Amino acid sequence: MSDARQRWVFRTVHSARPLQEKMALFWHNHFATGYTKIAGQLSAEAAARALAAKPSEDPSGVRGQLELFRAYALGNFRDLLVAVSQDPAMVAWLDGDTNVKNKPQENYARELMELFTMGVDFYTEADVHAGARVFTGWNLRRNRTGEQRSVQFGFVARALKEIGWAGSRPRWRWPRSPIWARRCSSRRTWPAGSWDRRGSPPARCSRG
Repeated sequence: MSDARQRWVFRTVHSARPLQEKMALFWHNHFATGYTKIAGQLSAEAAARALAAKPSEDPSGVRGQLELFRAYALGNFRDLLVAVSQDPAMVAWLDGDTNVKNKPQENYARELMELFTMGVDFYTEADVHAGARVFTGWNLRRNRTGEQRSVQFGFVARALKEIGWAGSRPRWRWPRSPIWARRCSSRRTWPAGSWDRRGSPPARCSRG
């Protein structure tokens, strides 16, 4: 990580685009993240890449957070906010990878409202809870290329919890299907429109 810091300082001093570098520093301060915690979750090498790598330096071609700030330095704030919400370093920093449907994690939603956008006293606890539910599934996908591991943003819609690695792929614990669904064997199909929005079981299982 010290190499990444030195490279950033050198680029700031010698850049032909000093305003871009100053704005990247500004956004880095606004959307604050910490290397130590991210390294604890991803590994030291993966954390350094998540924070400062160019796409060509990452096994999955993911640009680091600093490169993201350079790209959006003088652009639209809304676009930057969406990009930061999908940034692997930010997802790891504010525990987005533990925000799952059976237990919403409120850290990012709270920081988004309190520090990144509206400010203190301009949101409610109900807003935070709703925001956490909105971001459920905005998660990380862990990739392995040889001995190198990297992470990238990935939407994981149904997984409840990541429980480790299986070879080169992460293992997820998936929710069990309701008993009525398990009783409808793979030889049967459900007629279209046979369940309602509450997830009630179909009235019957038709032969496929």
